[in-house]
Amino acid sequence: MFTKHALFKSIFPKPVLLHVSLMLAGLLYAFGVSAQPLKLQQLFDIATQNNPELSYLQANQDLSLAKYQESEALLKPQVRLISEFSYAWMEMNNFPRFANQVAVSYPLYDPMLQDSKLIASTQYDIEIDLLEAGRQKAWLQVSQQYFNYWKQQAALHYLEQEKDYLYELLFQVESRLELGMQDLDDMAKVQSRIDRNRSQRIEAQKRLALLKNNLREVLGINDRPDIEVEALAKPAIPQQAPLFVTDLLEDSLSKQQLDGLIQSQDQQWQRLVLGNPLVEALQKQWQAAQQKIHQKQQVLTPKVEAFGALVYNESDRNFYDDMRGFRGGVRINAPLYLGGQASAEVAQARAEADKIAALQRKQENALITMAMNAWLELQSAYENYDVQQQALKTARCTLEAIEQALISGSSDIIELLEAQKAVYQAQSALPDTEAEIGLQRIKFYWAIGRLNPGIT
Repeated sequence: MFTKHALFKSIFPKPVLLHVSLMLAGLLYAFGVSAQPLKLQQLFDIATQNNPELSYLQANQDLSLAKYQESEALLKPQVRLISEFSYAWMEMNNFPRFANQVAVSYPLYDPMLQDSKLIASTQYDIEIDLLEAGRQKAWLQVSQQYFNYWKQQAALHYLEQEKDYLYELLFQVESRLELGMQDLDDMAKVQSRIDRNRSQRIEAQKRLALLKNNLREVLGINDRPDIEVEALAKPAIPQQAPLFVTDLLEDSLSKQQLDGLIQSQDQQWQRLVLGNPLVEALQKQWQAAQQKIHQKQQVLTPKVEAFGALVYNESDRNFYDDMRGFRGGVRINAPLYLGGQASAEVAQARAEADKIAALQRKQENALITMAMNAWLELQSAYENYDVQQQALKTARCTLEAIEQALISGSSDIIELLEAQKAVYQAQSALPDTEAEIGLQRIKFYWAIGRLNPGIT
């Protein structure tokens, strides 16, 4: 009797994933192709190559590099050719004119240009940090969708197993009904559970399709149907809970850095988030603002430029500047009075620096909160996971006892259905908690700026 009851006792001691549908598997088999479930690291690679926001940030980095090269060029000698050929029709005379010169200029002293180069260099470093921050943000978004998708796959898988169980139970009830050992009402109760299971499976399939679309969006491939995302591999969840924050950092920090964190417990979280590329970008933005203050303070500083020109002008002495030869010298450009422009620009630059400093503190506080909360959630999830595993063992034992009692006539279908429901709920809770463990680890690494494909 109830030959498939052992399904909940031995076949699925841990949650597993729903693989590619039978139809797709048949087609792949027909073409000799095997579909391998995608791992989170592979999804990171897809996002890195296809997410349009990362392409935008890469273009920003390229733009900042070009601006730095431009600022560097302004500090080098500039050579220009100025050439003219014209014909003049004048009242007293008509004549052609040739005017040619090769002009050279070189800034001997221009602190504003020097500061511009320094600011452009800092801005390029900022864009590098922002691109890395963009990668980690994209990976965080992918992780969130990945774990949601995987949980839904697991939920649908267990609903399919529950369906098989209920249909087997319905068959057994029908057989006992024919023998007069079961009431018609019992069959109606089982059928009611089958109908509810079907409704849940329809809802789960819909949610899986929605989550797939969301996942493809953060990967940046909704407009690229040739890139397929079908089954997802089960995440690799460490079985042992970390006892200390430093347990999560052993692979990404040196021993000296770990020792420094252990010795500075009161500033541990702040020191951790300082490595986040968002914080590093804001710190460099503040440095650029300080450099801009210094630049604006140089507005009234004289600029010195060396120049020279090789000249050949010819109009048969009909034009005033007829000459041939070389001229050179030094130019000094010294603003004497700008009506308060310099002080106003310095005040603006200082206010900008103050704004950036406030944003940096806000970002650090937000990241510290996320890191601390992720650590607490991670500890709680591991504790909950242990409880759920014990609850599953208890539910299986209860189900086995009720199965035996039903055979002997000391139990009924209602108790059996409730026991089976308890087993299903205990089983389906495990993937949720495993996904929560994985997601909180990802959030922790993101908060401290160390999220990368290798840590998952």
